[in-house]
Amino acid sequence: IHQQIAEFLKSLSTVAVGTQIYQIEAWWLPLTDPTAMSLKNILNGNFEEAIVPEQLTALCLDEGGYHGTLRCRERTTTHIASGKKVPVIIGSTPVVGTGSVGQSPGVQMLHLGLVLEARVTSVPDFLKPASDEKSPESVDLNFRTKVTGNDAHIQERSTIEKIDRYELGEHTAEGCCRIPIGDPTLVASLTQMSKQQGNSSEVPSELQLVVRVTRIAE
Repeated sequence: IHQQIAEFLKSLSTVAVGTQIYQIEAWWLPLTDPTAMSLKNILNGNFEEAIVPEQLTALCLDEGGYHGTLRCRERTTTHIASGKKVPVIIGSTPVVGTGSVGQSPGVQMLHLGLVLEARVTSVPDFLKPASDEKSPESVDLNFRTKVTGNDAHIQERSTIEKIDRYELGEHTAEGCCRIPIGDPTLVASLTQMSKQQGNSSEVPSELQLVVRVTRIAE
């Protein structure tokens, strides 16, 4: 009976979550003219399929981008994160004591760095296009990526109080897209935070997010 219950619970898990496991590789690339040309050459199939991930990773290193890998079970959201958490003074509260008045700082732990949440779902048969043997197998990717840094003068200052040491900026991209398995695909564009705080007129460049989903044996 216990064995039957275990098999029943396993079947429920399979129906609700799925058994397939996927690997998700993500590359965040600062978009400059040379980078845009190199990225176009890589994504257009000008390199052998086996070395495309290596080319993207090398481009990330050369241009100061980011590269991360995660694994997730089908229909299960997982995430990766870089950076660190730091205590930041986000405001102050007046404090009245015996014969004195002061300010008590309000401190919040904030994550400075990059976060990616992702969920992969198989495409149901009724949503697949008409039978075409040349059409690659695809999956649906739900994602949300966020970059938080201490160097963003883009932030709306009128909505915040004085912040200790930091002017924080946060840039987010999220959505759902259908991508072919095994092919690196450009899925989103974020605003890259400027590194030059003194030049307020500088227009921040874009940060391109490229994702590759591969299937892992069950």
